[in-house]
Amino acid sequence: MHGFHVHAVGDIGNSCNAALGHYNPLGRTHGGPGQPFPTIRHVGDLGNVQASVNY
Repeated sequence: MHGFHVHAVGDIGNSCNAALGHYNPLGRTHGGPGQPFPTIRHVGDLGNVQASVNY
């Protein structure tokens, strides 16, 4: 299971730390998989993706 999200800044410098946190213009909390979207989750949190093979 992998979290799928959008960061606030599109800068992957400084070992990706320059990308800052998840995109969250409305100041919402970080929702879990069972919580509704977009009522609870911030808009940059796109849920989880399950991958069956690592490449």
